Amino acid sequence: MTANLIDSVPVLQVRDARRSVGFYCGKLGFQKEWEHRLGPDFPLFVSVSRGKVRLFLTERPEISLRASVYFSVDELENLVAEFAAAGVVPNFGPAGESCNTLELFVTDPDGNKLRFGQTIVRAEGATAGLASSARRAGTPHGSPGRESIGRLAAANDDPSTSVDRAMPVRQECCDRFPVRLSILQRRCIAGLTPEFHDRLKLEERTQRAIALTLAEWKLIQRTVSSALPRSAMDMKSRSLRQALDSIDLVIEEGGGMGWIPLSQRLYQFKITLQRTQPPIWRRIQMKNCTLDKLHEHIQTAMGWMNAHLHHFRIDGTRYGDPALLEENFDDLGYEDSTSKKIKEILPRSGKRFQFEYEYDFGDSWSHEILFEGCLKAEPGCRYPLCLEGERACPPEDIGGTSGFGDFLQALTGSDPEEHERILDWVGGRFDPDGFDALKATRRMRRGLPNWRLCDDFDQRRLS
Repeated sequence: MTANLIDSVPVLQVRDARRSVGFYCGKLGFQKEWEHRLGPDFPLFVSVSRGKVRLFLTERPEISLRASVYFSVDELENLVAEFAAAGVVPNFGPAGESCNTLELFVTDPDGNKLRFGQTIVRAEGATAGLASSARRAGTPHGSPGRESIGRLAAANDDPSTSVDRAMPVRQECCDRFPVRLSILQRRCIAGLTPEFHDRLKLEERTQRAIALTLAEWKLIQRTVSSALPRSAMDMKSRSLRQALDSIDLVIEEGGGMGWIPLSQRLYQFKITLQRTQPPIWRRIQMKNCTLDKLHEHIQTAMGWMNAHLHHFRIDGTRYGDPALLEENFDDLGYEDSTSKKIKEILPRSGKRFQFEYEYDFGDSWSHEILFEGCLKAEPGCRYPLCLEGERACPPEDIGGTSGFGDFLQALTGSDPEEHERILDWVGGRFDPDGFDALKATRRMRRGLPNWRLCDDFDQRRLS
């Protein structure tokens, strides 16, 4: 008969058990359970625990010094914030692509290595769906579809979308953001946060750029803000307030799209044709461009023919092409879509943002444009890119959503003459469920003809 193993407890050697208990309980959230010493001259043995996890800390010399312990964590981001509040700045390891893990490392006062790892949780089916989309778009598996959509700078609040929830943790703990600080500001900060003393370049007397992670800047921000008297107007207080303004700015920009250089920044949008069931939608990626170019990407990704007028509605303001809308441009208060860049209308925080695109004022095809966030362009990949989507775009001049509904009903009806007439009208074939991301990407990269040089330019302005 065999015995079952019930539990295992790592044993770590420490030089001073009481000091180590202060570190584990005061910094890492453990609780002291008990301590034991056989006699006055014997080494101390202490048990600490956090949840169901226990550690034994011992001063006994026969235990190996500088051991390593691995902890599985369910919410690494919460742990990072907790450690930062306690003044612990961990090292952040790279994501394990083979096992989908994120890890951070903490070293205790005696050199023992503590590793905390979280399995990266993606929305169900997201990896497979994105990989298949990448293949359809003509890109190799994992570049850019599988990973790029997971590196959105904005944390997506909708769990149904394909966003890597671990990215904000990696960004906050790995990427470093510079803030220029004077010697007085650096000395004041060092006095309030001594753990950063060696990194604030106190030996240099001129203004210097200090590069820290977002988690570290947030720790400094909280510490300085809580210690700074509101009404104080002395030189030290004014200097710290100026430093806080600079730190606030880098936290705001670093937590959003600003952490990605503009030349490498991609913008991701989900385009949904309103009042269609099941919905017709596309998900696209592009670099910064004008709203007029975004109109072109929407047209080619959806499958429209750019045969009618269009405009955007963004925060109560209409944007359109003055060459097309010249009669109503000033009267309706339009802004110029040919000069307005998308980076200028999106939140600097990089958070999700929604606006409207309307095409063909007669049929009134309204599209919801959802900005899902920013990500870094993959080296060697071409953009724009249509990642994925569903269902075919309606034919032009079909009569809006009601006419499209009648068209689909006739297409599937029992009247063969009506069926043939409908197919002839749309060119011989129409598959309502048909969509190909590769073809959509090719159309996006090919772009639209320069209609300003076309013979029907004047006629287009009236449609």
